[in-house]
Amino acid sequence: MFGAAPLRLMLALCALASATHDVCIKDGVFGTCVNIVNCPSAVAGIHKSHKMPKICRFEQMEPIVCCFDNVRTSTATTFSPKSFQEPTTIDDYDYYHENIEEKTCKPVPPELTAPRTGQKAWDKCLEYQEKLVYPCEMSQDLSSVTKWERRTKCYRIADGLIVGGKDAAKNEFSHMALLGYGKGSGENIHWLCGGSLISDKFILTAGHCIADRIYGVVTFAYLNLLNRSEIADNSPNKYGIKTIIKHPGYQSPNKYNDIALLELDRRVHLDEYTVPACLPVSDHMKDDVAMATGWGLTAYEGSTSNALQKVRESMKR
Repeated sequence: MFGAAPLRLMLALCALASATHDVCIKDGVFGTCVNIVNCPSAVAGIHKSHKMPKICRFEQMEPIVCCFDNVRTSTATTFSPKSFQEPTTIDDYDYYHENIEEKTCKPVPPELTAPRTGQKAWDKCLEYQEKLVYPCEMSQDLSSVTKWERRTKCYRIADGLIVGGKDAAKNEFSHMALLGYGKGSGENIHWLCGGSLISDKFILTAGHCIADRIYGVVTFAYLNLLNRSEIADNSPNKYGIKTIIKHPGYQSPNKYNDIALLELDRRVHLDEYTVPACLPVSDHMKDDVAMATGWGLTAYEGSTSNALQKVRESMKR
């Protein structure tokens, strides 16, 4: 925590560090003492994991930290005893830094969100929106003052009525998953169906997508994908299917209750490029038009699309 609350941490000070760009060391790796605003990795560490960098000293209340950006380690590198001395650890130290604010941001503007209702699916949707779509992030102004503010990371493109389908933009539908069938890797996996990520562990899909009559049950899911040509066996976006949960009332080939859940083999790292879809919480749909997305057929009995496609469809009967 920064700002009004003091931060307790172990400080390692270089006894002979008297100017910026002096040499420092941490865990056997040599770094350079620089102002924290000039060390992106230190700022990122505070932002992402609240991990404080090693402090060399303070200059006019500005922390000078041991920075390892653009520093290459080498056993052949030597330093003069006059230019470097092993840091010594002193007692816990409380300090206030007036230029780094506590991690707090204003709420998401009311025109971009909605109140929580106590319904789990709805409130979870708002949580994802607050953390992933309009996150609170560290920034710096022209005077090098570090502060927290909300960023907009919504990649949805507002289109008019789309007839016949259109390629989606990168990250426009960050919940979409492509489902694979078969064992092994490479050409042995056949990517056929689509699904929607609805949490960090589950994908919602159609009941008829849990198995293919030729290639067997669904075995893989691929996230954060725009084109089929981007698929790579060693990608962290490729997940195994741990459990298949079909609707108890679904009976193939009938399309009634055509819905299923797929549990992934590990949790998904959610970020601005991988955001779960929001689930409806009302029994009555108020929208007249829906957006359909997928890598399906581009024409009747035609070939499947390489790129993720989108099309608007009327909900009126």
